[in-house]
Amino acid sequence: MRNGELLMVKFADKKATGDKEIYVIDSKGTANIVQVERFEKGGVKKYILKPSSFVDYNRNMGGVDLSDSSLHHACMDRKSYRWLSDNEIIKKEYKDNEVHKQAQELELQIASHSQSTWSTIQIKERKKYEIAIQNLILSAVYLCQQDQPIN
Repeated sequence: MRNGELLMVKFADKKATGDKEIYVIDSKGTANIVQVERFEKGGVKKYILKPSSFVDYNRNMGGVDLSDSSLHHACMDRKSYRWLSDNEIIKKEYKDNEVHKQAQELELQIASHSQSTWSTIQIKERKKYEIAIQNLILSAVYLCQQDQPIN
């Protein structure tokens, strides 16, 4: 399907590992079909027809694409560790932010007028942020674990 400069191609790949639907959005390719060589079990050559966009992508695939395909088989904990550590850095930067410090001072002033102790407000705020971050992490893990095809 073509929309202006963009070409979207769907290819149903029937490998020995099972049927897979693969999608590519291409801004340079053409909607041509080319014949490629594939080896089956036992070293038997087989020729299949494939969209040229897939052949071009595989020919020019770089290091990021190769590492992404390698991570496909990795455990979810290994894939999400970097994301969690990045999240901790962002959380720390937010807490160290000057605006956040001013907000804490304002809350302290309000707390002193409302007879609440600063430690009570600080604990409530910390719990609120911790719950929000936990919910964000849980929803990200849930979305990553879903193995839904693109519609």
